Amino acid sequence: MKILAGLLLFSSITLNIIFGLHIFLQSSSDSQVQAFSEINAPGTYDLKDMDFINGDATINAADVKLLNAVITGNLYVTEKVGDGSLELKNVIVEGSVIVSGGGENSIVLEDCGLKDLVLNRIDGRVRVIIQGKTVIENTFLMSGAILVENNLSSDYVGFRNVHINTSEKTELFGNYEYVTVEKENTDFSHVTGLIMRLVVKENAENSHILILDEAEAVSLELYAAASVSGKKPIDIIIVDAPGLTKLSGEYGTVVAREMYSSIEIYVGIIENLIIEETGINIYLHENVSVVNIELYGAAFIEGQGTIELLVIKAPGSIIEQEPTEFLLAEDITAVIAGKEVPDILSEPETIPETNFLQNPDPLLEANLDTAHEPNTETTLGFSFQIKDSLMPGKKVVLVRLTDTKDPRDYYVFVKGEQLTYIDSQQIFYGDINKEDAVGSNVNVEKK
Repeated sequence: MKILAGLLLFSSITLNIIFGLHIFLQSSSDSQVQAFSEINAPGTYDLKDMDFINGDATINAADVKLLNAVITGNLYVTEKVGDGSLELKNVIVEGSVIVSGGGENSIVLEDCGLKDLVLNRIDGRVRVIIQGKTVIENTFLMSGAILVENNLSSDYVGFRNVHINTSEKTELFGNYEYVTVEKENTDFSHVTGLIMRLVVKENAENSHILILDEAEAVSLELYAAASVSGKKPIDIIIVDAPGLTKLSGEYGTVVAREMYSSIEIYVGIIENLIIEETGINIYLHENVSVVNIELYGAAFIEGQGTIELLVIKAPGSIIEQEPTEFLLAEDITAVIAGKEVPDILSEPETIPETNFLQNPDPLLEANLDTAHEPNTETTLGFSFQIKDSLMPGKKVVLVRLTDTKDPRDYYVFVKGEQLTYIDSQQIFYGDINKEDAVGSNVNVEKK
């Protein structure tokens, strides 16, 4: 009996020791995980078994390595990291990674899964390098940044969607599915790799997009006027933005969709230029060659660039250059190289105008030069319009004579510059120095 009691007592003590040891070890493990939720000193922090850090975690020190963790909340990389480095390996963050510290010495992510990465450092750029099997669904750049894909596994997309919401310099290295520019005056460079779709949003006016020699973009959509340059071809550019868009490079197809917008092309080759709306101005500099232009709306094309084939499917266009070949749709007329084609009269298109004789203003009446005037008229009424020109320092002036049956009987000058007459529109037009483009400088002479 005493032996049995002794055995029971021994067993009880042994079980208590085992249970106590288990509780101690579990408590130690939980304490370790809890300690990892706020890192305040340099070093390597390895949870080894992909333990969960429940809730948020914070890194307040530079030169930290965090390994094998699942964070159910947000991960905060604070400004205390400064310009130091941070490495995450085999880390999953179910919330957002919000980076306020770290510099161009790099944050390195290897085999990581992130839903949202937000870079928002106040006083400098952050460099983020991803490698291995890393996938980041959304990256939001609220401050200047450098994003780099380095030795990324072939089946992984890396940075899937990148949203640039800063005017500070931003550089991308690698392949990206979707990049948006969302802030005005953005300075963005794609250095290497391929962007499938690049979009400049409506509120990103005056941004500069640079596609460098080792980089390519498949499609570019401009919903705000921007400057785009690069050497590698972009398959398609859609310009759906008011104001002046500047292009330099080689493009497969450029589509202009915004009424009364302007596109200035400095250098490069364009396979197809398609004008879908009326009132679009195109300026082709000397080193520009366009293989094919199609006009579905009235356009004004000027400059020294060359045009191989011009297809006109809407009335009212003015083309300063003489293309190698042109085709006109039935009953369509245009002015090409100063001549109306075909040389027949059609119904003039109605354009908005103001008859200044109905609103008398002595500065807006054209006085005939009596030295060349063969009849007894002393004044001739006209309507006067000014449009923006792509030529620096110039304005496009449109003049329509209102008190004559046949405007072809007259010459029209603005400050000594003779305007060109468009018979189908019954208007005179020309590029005039900005300071001279006023009604008081209009002079009409009888032929």
